[in-house]
Amino acid sequence: MEAMVRSVLTDWEGAACQGLDVNIFFPGVGENKKAKLAILVCSTCPIRLRCLEYALQWSTRDCPGIWGGTTERHRHQLRHSRVINQQA
Repeated sequence: MEAMVRSVLTDWEGAACQGLDVNIFFPGVGENKKAKLAILVCSTCPIRLRCLEYALQWSTRDCPGIWGGTTERHRHQLRHSRVINQQA
C-alpha cells in the first residue's frame, strides 16, 4: 500500500500529506484519532478533490484508507449517490 501511495504522491506536487507518515491515512478499526488527523490534513490540501476523484475510481477494497478527506464508508456513499443521480 505504501508504494502505491508514494507513486501517486510523486505526481501530486503540493499535496498536504507529502512527507507525512502514510500510515496516518490508513487507520485501523477503532483508530478514530488517526482518522480525524488524516481528515484534518486533507482539509488543508490544495489538491483534495483530485485525490478524492482518484480514490473514487477504485472499489472500496482496492482503495482503503483516507483519500481526499473521506473514509472508505463515505466514498461508498458518494459512489452510491452518483449512481442514483446518473439513473435519474
